[in-house]
Amino acid sequence: MSSSRQHVVIGGNGSVGRLVVAELRARGLSAVPVHRSPGDDPSTVVADFLDPAQAVRVTGNASHLYLCLGLKYDTAVWQRDWPVIMANAIEAASRSGAKIIFLDNIYMYGPKPLLNPITEDHPTNPPAIKGKVRKQIAESLLEAHKSGKVTAVIGRAGDFYGPGATNSPLYVSVLKEMLLGRRPLWMGNNAAVHSFIHIGDAARALVELALADDTYGQVWLLPASKPTPTVQALADTMGQILERPSGLLVVPKFALNGLTFIVPLMKELKEMLYQYETDYVISSFKFMKRFPSFTVTSYQQGITEMVEWFRKDSGK
Repeated sequence: MSSSRQHVVIGGNGSVGRLVVAELRARGLSAVPVHRSPGDDPSTVVADFLDPAQAVRVTGNASHLYLCLGLKYDTAVWQRDWPVIMANAIEAASRSGAKIIFLDNIYMYGPKPLLNPITEDHPTNPPAIKGKVRKQIAESLLEAHKSGKVTAVIGRAGDFYGPGATNSPLYVSVLKEMLLGRRPLWMGNNAAVHSFIHIGDAARALVELALADDTYGQVWLLPASKPTPTVQALADTMGQILERPSGLLVVPKFALNGLTFIVPLMKELKEMLYQYETDYVISSFKFMKRFPSFTVTSYQQGITEMVEWFRKDSGK
């Protein structure tokens, strides 16, 4: 690691992390991607934050530490690994003085049905195990900030979409199926409106939070475009671009187990189904009030980018 202070991005080769690195570099800042395996970026530092010694090593010269990593979408893995990673990040940052910027999701909000719109002060009584894990690690980070051990800010995002968003439900069950010439699938209510956040917007918003001193010690919902569309409307936009049928096959609850053989991710999404059964609208009010000049990608533009990226990647 260089002797100069750097912005260290854990998960820096991931779909959002790589864009955080690019945004920081576009602003003339020194950004170092850290990942568990080498990536396309030759400057990537290989390290595993499950190991406290490795966490301390890569954070030693950091002014900012971005937690953008994603774990395998498996409840048991989350329960086992997330608390360890967060504890190691807090300890490493406390030694180096690095500020922590945590890219979180909104699984900790509950009970169901969620309030609409969803705001930062939504009750945190999650009905799902994954939500309980996210609540635990977020609270541990905010407590470390409150105690003065670290300086931290949390940016929370709903479901991602956009170019390279390989784990997005919109890709896994909708766009990917369409590219394979199959009928797109959905679980829950395809007529309910549902906020998605463009991965590029998430990266830029996270950097805005990191560079503004008055954002720390708080939770911020990252901005999603308005108006909030139905999932069917987004699928229709994909179909228009691809010139393919876009009618969603809505999978009933009782059929989800069988569907996991086609889309394995569905097994782990079952406990999160409540977020897809009713309207799911994320409020951008707090973020946009603080950053009024921030430009949010429209769904038309974002879906177009997503379709073109995955179509080129798949060769379809």
